[in-house]
Amino acid sequence: MTRCTSMDSPFEVSDGTKSEPGIMGGGVVVCSVDNLPAQLPREATDIFGNQLLPYVWEMVRSGSGVMVQRLIRP
Repeated sequence: MTRCTSMDSPFEVSDGTKSEPGIMGGGVVVCSVDNLPAQLPREATDIFGNQLLPYVWEMVRSGSGVMVQRLIRP
């Protein structure tokens, strides 16, 4: 993606060389609304965060931090 999508047209299909608005076509459907959290009610954010949190702790405990450090170090 070279740009963000909008709330009016939040999805694009990208095949790596070009992107087309919508959800149909060959490629990966991408939603890249840059201010999406601001569009969701607080309750939705709380519910999503509560459902995601157990998985975050599992990822931390899995030792994948070593791999993350390899990815972010130049």
